Amino acid sequence: MQKLIAKITVWLLKSKRLDGESRILLLNALLNNLSVLPMKDVITFAPDGTLLVKGKTLTIEQAVQIRESAVSLKKNPTYSLLKEQMAYEAIKMGVHKSTTLDMLAFSKAALWINEQETKIVEELSQEI
Repeated sequence: MQKLIAKITVWLLKSKRLDGESRILLLNALLNNLSVLPMKDVITFAPDGTLLVKGKTLTIEQAVQIRESAVSLKKNPTYSLLKEQMAYEAIKMGVHKSTTLDMLAFSKAALWINEQETKIVEELSQEI
């Protein structure tokens, strides 16, 4: 049954019967059902504030090392300049150079990734 569903899905993706949005929905459903992409958080916090990496509790030493690395990263002037430059480039592409919706979406995605990285480093640098 799964082979038949896979063949039909591939046929639909290749055919011109689906519009772009429908293709994306179908492809996302296919990837989710095949478990091709990791769908679990790498970094999480337990309700008591304990840091978990890939669902496993870290030792005190590991947690301290992660925190110290995050604090160092936050204080690193090169890292700060890099983050600022990346944000500038993303905005420049999205506002000044984008000629397609794809370029604009990519610019927004780059800004989102930059924000997520900042947020995670901030969370990891908090007191244990």
